[in-house]
Amino acid sequence: MTTFAFDHVGLSVADLDAQRRFYADALGLTEVEEELAMAEAGVRTTILRAPSGLKIELIERGCSTPQEFADPFDGAGTQGYFHWAEIER
Repeated sequence: MTTFAFDHVGLSVADLDAQRRFYADALGLTEVEEELAMAEAGVRTTILRAPSGLKIELIERGCSTPQEFADPFDGAGTQGYFHWAEIER
């Protein structure tokens, strides 16, 4: 029987470098597990890891558009994050 385990969550961000600093300070995500850059597509990604094993993938894509809400409860009514990744065990 195949089982799966949570690996990481992916977040779309406007500024990869700023978000790397934020998650390092806020959650201790300082180890870079993987990085990818596709200049022709305007995409940069990195997977960050904390000593606890927590991982987040940050994906920056040029010309992406932010979601802005007048009220925080409006934002809670919008579905979405980039992805949730699992690994097969």
